[in-house]
Amino acid sequence: MSFLLAERTCSTSTRLVEFSIVVFLAIFLSGLVWTVFTAKRFAPIADFKCFYMAGKIIAEGKGHDLFNVEIQKTELLKVIPGHLKYYFNPPVFALPFAGLSCFPLMPAYWIWTVLSLIALFIGVFLITSLSGLKGREKWLFGTAALAFEPTYHNLHWGNVSAFVLLLAALFFRDLLAGKDQRAGVWLALLMIKPELFLIPAMVVAIKRKWLFLKGYLGMGLLLLILSLAIVGLDGFGDYIKMNLEAARSYTEVQTELHLSNMISFRAFFVRFLYGTAIAEIFSFIYTALSLFLLWMVWRGDWKTDLTRFGLQWSLTFLVSLLVAPHVYLQSLILIFPAAAMFLHGSNYVNAFRFHYVFPIGILSAVALSWLPEIKTAMGLTIIQLALFSATLFLAWILLVHGQAVVEKKYGNQ
Repeated sequence: MSFLLAERTCSTSTRLVEFSIVVFLAIFLSGLVWTVFTAKRFAPIADFKCFYMAGKIIAEGKGHDLFNVEIQKTELLKVIPGHLKYYFNPPVFALPFAGLSCFPLMPAYWIWTVLSLIALFIGVFLITSLSGLKGREKWLFGTAALAFEPTYHNLHWGNVSAFVLLLAALFFRDLLAGKDQRAGVWLALLMIKPELFLIPAMVVAIKRKWLFLKGYLGMGLLLLILSLAIVGLDGFGDYIKMNLEAARSYTEVQTELHLSNMISFRAFFVRFLYGTAIAEIFSFIYTALSLFLLWMVWRGDWKTDLTRFGLQWSLTFLVSLLVAPHVYLQSLILIFPAAAMFLHGSNYVNAFRFHYVFPIGILSAVALSWLPEIKTAMGLTIIQLALFSATLFLAWILLVHGQAVVEKKYGNQ
């Protein structure tokens, strides 16, 4: 009887996995088609135009004015009318767009979309390989990454999240392979979004991984020199000023920035407490507690061959998302490298019930990611609560059941 029940459960799970793969591919292709057909109408509000504008400023030899708000505004209105959107990323990462700015806006947008798709597919392939999943479940994980709303968001808005996903995948690939110096290089390149990746860099520094830091600081120094060459000392000061001003604002600051539409702790409390001092106090407390939990789970030796290592990095990425001062929905694409590190060689993937629970969990995650498209505030709140829960769950595993669960070697039962 138990054998028949197990066989029936396995068959049901297989059908659910196959059904989910088809659904995920349909969602991805529908999103891609929608992106293509709405591109011209969507251009006035897309993220890509601010990158394109930054590239044009550099191409015209005015890099020292890159973070001058009036210059950005003037150049942006030359590119395309519509509401304003400003460039906030480090100066050096505007360089690739200097070449794209030689083309008219829409051809440049299409080139960027194709490059983003290439980065996305390579990143998803690497992440699914790191997850340790096999067969249909590996396909399920990969197609879920394609169907995830932040993936569609990236392609539709023309931002850089696909390249962030690729760099995160390369970072974890080399990290697990023991190629610390090269992993440090990838982490330095991830400073295209420094608000998200300073915490991982701090972890490496606190753990005193010198070879890792050699690659990180070497590439970081090169990026800094290039940035200074583009904007100069005064321009770099303007870059810092612009980001600090945006980070501490609740409403529009030189951009269409809306803190309450982000996914961090601070955004959560601002949404419900309307930017009062109490909101700041609660966000500070939760941020401090999260960083303390992260410090607790990273105590001990750095051992890449233990399940604990993957869970530690998974928690690090989740905490980075929750405490970042500027983090929109598209950055949730980092959930997939975090999930891959959780799954990598984990004992859970070999448990019988995992093969039934996993597709339900993946379907739920994809469904949750699309909720803000239906109703923004409700969807964001549910996603935030899910992130809080996942963070607590990982911390609980690492701190409460550390010896019983996470000290086992990968693949051991």
